[in-house]
Amino acid sequence: MFRNVLEAGYTGYAVAGLVASYLGLYFYLRVIQYMFMAEQDPAAARGAPRRYAVLASVLCLAPAVLLMLFPGWLIDRL
Repeated sequence: MFRNVLEAGYTGYAVAGLVASYLGLYFYLRVIQYMFMAEQDPAAARGAPRRYAVLASVLCLAPAVLLMLFPGWLIDRL
């Protein structure tokens, strides 16, 4: 993909895309590193889910479930 962008003459976009790809790769690998290679805090593992985390999950999940169950009705309302 980046080769095609370079051949089209958009060198700046190709460089920006490569830099963004490497930054994204770095940040995603950091998450995996923290998940599997970092020492766990025993007190944090035993804690109950917080009220705001549950509320945010429900607020994000509800539209997805509505779109899955009633796609035509929801799209007509938009």
